Amino acid sequence: MDNKEAIIQAAIKLIEEKGEHLEEVTVREICKRAGVGLGLVNYHFGNKDKLIEQCIERMINGTVKRFQNIREKTDSFTSFEKLEYLSNMTLDFLFEHYAVSKFLFLPICSHRKKMTTLTELMRHIFRLLQPAVLTLMKRR
Repeated sequence: MDNKEAIIQAAIKLIEEKGEHLEEVTVREICKRAGVGLGLVNYHFGNKDKLIEQCIERMINGTVKRFQNIREKTDSFTSFEKLEYLSNMTLDFLFEHYAVSKFLFLPICSHRKKMTTLTELMRHIFRLLQPAVLTLMKRR
């Protein structure tokens, strides 16, 4: 694993460990865990915030990939079962990655890259929920 990847992996682990206390993650702590010098964070990412953004984007992209594979798993589900399954999956992610959900929904999430990633995740969720929602609307 190269230094950049080691930094990303160390930062992701710290983000997951610190939970809602994301502000407590320090560059010094990340570098110590990654076994690299302090200057490499600035060299590879520019600053700590950009590193954290990249880590969170990677975490979300993993969830997006899981959502892309759900359609096959839920083909035999009723509309309500799909809705429940996807809702639970979304909530599980947000609770398991509290720091990520907090980061995404803060006012600073107006950065285009974060919003693009969040928008992509939401598009996948809505695409998968659409049949269930349409069924519910028809029943009203």
